[in-house]
Amino acid sequence: MRRAVFVQLVGMTDESFNVLRGRKLVPLRGQKPIGWQDYSVDDALALEIASSLAHAGLSRKQACLLVDDYYNLALERAEEQKPKRTRRDILVGSALMVGVESAKRVEGDSFPLVGIAGDVADQIDQITAAIPSSTWLVTSPLISMNFCFAVIKARAEQAKIDDARIGALKKLFHQ
Repeated sequence: MRRAVFVQLVGMTDESFNVLRGRKLVPLRGQKPIGWQDYSVDDALALEIASSLAHAGLSRKQACLLVDDYYNLALERAEEQKPKRTRRDILVGSALMVGVESAKRVEGDSFPLVGIAGDVADQIDQITAAIPSSTWLVTSPLISMNFCFAVIKARAEQAKIDDARIGALKKLFHQ
């Protein structure tokens, strides 16, 4: 889709989008921007997730990197849930290893958290078991990918944007 339709889908003004794009804070899921660019519903969903993570406390850069790196994994997790009759939200977030040295907070490695609630809990348990006992794990808020898609879907309906990928994602997210 063209840029004008894309900014409607992500609920931004042209100016806001230009600022984010200029600062390289638009998750393009590994794509390099080249001149005129077509955007996809997946790009809109990725940007909605990154924006939600940023509103929840991650820096825009951290949120963008997280989505760039783990968007496809989150879709795989959603695909694993597709045969089930009930909706199980796919959560996206991160965990940060922190410690205390000389009475100051020291940050260490960051770990992605992607999956349904039970998977994320298991990931947190595994990471906690693997880090030194003198450190702790601090998690960022978890964002529901299903909710982010619901926002994109509502904007598409309001703007009368017809895209086959929206239909495919509706099935994937049980909407």
